[in-house]
Amino acid sequence: MSNQLNGDKKGSVVLEGYPLMKQLASQQIAKEEDFKQARDIYRKYTKEQQDILVTNVVSELSQVEERTRLIAICNFYRADEQLGQNLADRLDVDISPYVGMLNG
Repeated sequence: MSNQLNGDKKGSVVLEGYPLMKQLASQQIAKEEDFKQARDIYRKYTKEQQDILVTNVVSELSQVEERTRLIAICNFYRADEQLGQNLADRLDVDISPYVGMLNG
């Protein structure tokens, strides 16, 4: 049995040669905003739920390397500026050099 990966003019990728499926196709999905879903969910939380989330994330991020911590905080900031800043403050991480890039 041979497995083939074929592309077409529209950017689709088709994987052929699997016994239970003749074709598996995927196309790139245009994303307007990468962090919208996370933002929407976080903002639906009550203040108490947000505080619990921050406490849990701070606990976990305090155990990782500084670079990993910074990347995570920046991603949380992209989802919600207040969340990212709150995490940065609680973890004593200065994200001010990155804020301009995160907003742009």
